[in-house]
Amino acid sequence: MQSAFGLVFDRELGSLKILLTSPIPRYSLIFCKMMASTVVSILQVYAFLLVTALYGITFPVLIGFDPSVGLSRV
Repeated sequence: MQSAFGLVFDRELGSLKILLTSPIPRYSLIFCKMMASTVVSILQVYAFLLVTALYGITFPVLIGFDPSVGLSRV
């Protein structure tokens, strides 16, 4: 969702159009934009987990969960 807000912001200001006129390849612009969003999202997950740990909230352990099975039981 945060990436979508960034795209709307870029569209309103036209900063992406300015970047597309630069000699940098387009795939590197898209890759860097995706990596920046990924890093921000990972930091938000860790911040969320830190806050839950500070409040003493624990997550249930899934007993009998076997990730190697995948979706074959569904």
